[in-house]
Amino acid sequence: MNHSEIEDVAARWLSRQAGEHWTDTDQVAFGAWLNAATEHRVAYLRLKAAWRKAGRLSALAGAAAPGSIPARGAWDPQPGSASAAPAAAADPGAKRWGVLGAALAAGVAAIALSVGAFVSRPPASLQLTTSPGAFEEALLEDGSRLVVNSNSSLRIEMRADERRVQVLAGEGMFDVAKDRRRPFVVYAGRDRIEAVGTRFAVWRRVNGTRVVVREGVVKLQSTGGRSGRGFSAELSAGSIADVTAAGLHVKHLPLSDIDAVLDWRSGYVAFIDATLEEAAEEFNRHNARKIRVTDPTVAALKVGGRFRSTGPDRFASIVEQSFPVRVEYGPAQITLLPRD
Repeated sequence: MNHSEIEDVAARWLSRQAGEHWTDTDQVAFGAWLNAATEHRVAYLRLKAAWRKAGRLSALAGAAAPGSIPARGAWDPQPGSASAAPAAAADPGAKRWGVLGAALAAGVAAIALSVGAFVSRPPASLQLTTSPGAFEEALLEDGSRLVVNSNSSLRIEMRADERRVQVLAGEGMFDVAKDRRRPFVVYAGRDRIEAVGTRFAVWRRVNGTRVVVREGVVKLQSTGGRSGRGFSAELSAGSIADVTAAGLHVKHLPLSDIDAVLDWRSGYVAFIDATLEEAAEEFNRHNARKIRVTDPTVAALKVGGRFRSTGPDRFASIVEQSFPVRVEYGPAQITLLPRD
């Protein structure tokens, strides 16, 4: 199947999803088609981005709600992202494909051109920056997918010999397409993380770097540390690596726990044996109102659980009920102090 035929199939899926009677059988068939080839996923996401940007799908679909391209499956934007859209049902019938499908297939090529500079042929250098509480998603020309976390800034450079991402601040998650001729390398301060085909996240923290690996293997190299000698390590799926001035600490978790840690895409944060200092840093990148922990005893307390990323007040209340901690609420910050 050539590129044009793949795009035609992708356009048909988009039109069917805008209808009214999407079935479990449709969902299984759609998932099988997406997973059959990287080219299918690239075509679907590119056309979907084009139609979302043009604001045309709801007008053509008629009965569908505005912006109703549903977020179905792992290859769709996650709830809580800047580009996520409400889910909608679809009509698998051939009759609905008639006028709507023809309009979609005919118009999508022209509309794709308007966003092609970003989606299918990005510039040599591209910087993505998000504000607190917002997320951004990009599909690179090689088929790799990038999700930028809240309050973050990343610069992407698609070079002839390397696919380079610099984490200037915050966190990015990467679903990397295989290309052994061009390694996919993420730089965060003094730390270098390289992958061939894998899924992982890199968070440039206040005092170091965190790498979370969901699939595959990544190579971590660092010139940091108090000794100045640097170190390197291979991190497999299920690894969480923290690089600080004290060195490298790696822990291995079940993939279900890794998924929870990466659940910020849907508006949640998850802590597994985290200190209150770490939890506060996580909340602070999602909210303008900051959590402050200045007492070292309070900062070292360990917490766990899953919380709304935009609920620092609720988190502070739970901490106050669970630990010898008192909370002072101010207009710009929430301070956690030892209980008298």
